[in-house]
Amino acid sequence: MVPAIVADVVTVYQESVLYQVSGRVWIPMRDTMEYTRMAAVERFPDIGALEQEHAVGATVRNICGALLGVRFRSCEEPSAEDLTAYRDGLERASRTVNLIGPAAMFGPVVPGRGDRLTVDLSDSRLTLLGKPTELSGVVHGQAGQVSIVNNPGQESIDLGDITPGAPTDTIDAPLYVTLTIDPQPSA
Repeated sequence: MVPAIVADVVTVYQESVLYQVSGRVWIPMRDTMEYTRMAAVERFPDIGALEQEHAVGATVRNICGALLGVRFRSCEEPSAEDLTAYRDGLERASRTVNLIGPAAMFGPVVPGRGDRLTVDLSDSRLTLLGKPTELSGVVHGQAGQVSIVNNPGQESIDLGDITPGAPTDTIDAPLYVTLTIDPQPSA
C-alpha cells in the first residue's frame, strides 16, 4: 500500500547505455549510462538498434529508461482503516491455495463460491498450484473460484464453467478450486 501522491514533472531525462553484442545477448557495459535532457520521452521508445544485426563484440548505445525530476504537490498517507484492510487482505491471501483434483474430493456436489469445504491436502490425487503451503492434512475453508479443467494433463490449464450443485460422481474431469483455508488457532 502506497501513499497517494500528486506531483508535477519538472525535468525529463532519457537514459541510454552502451551494450556489448555477444551473439543474441546484449551485455550492458559498466559506467556507460548517459542522461539526455528531453522535453518528453516516448512511452515505448524506438528500440530499432535491438532488432538490427550487429557483429559479435560490437558496441551499441540503446535507450534503457527515463529519469524524471518531480515537484510534490501533496502526499496523502493511507488511513488506519485502509492499512488494516490491506494487511487483512495479505493475511487472507497467505491462506488461499489453488487446487486441482477429482471432483469427488470436494464433496458430493460441485461447490459454489462461498461454500464451506473440507479437503485433505495430503491426498496424492490433489495438485496444489502456485505457491507452496506449510499446511498439510485435512483443512477447512471457503471456496472461491470453482471451475472444470477442460484439458487435464496439458501444460497450460483451460478452465470452464461448471454448475454448482451438480453431483460430482457424474463429472469425469478434475475441478480447479480456490480455497481460503480457515485461520489456524494460535499455539
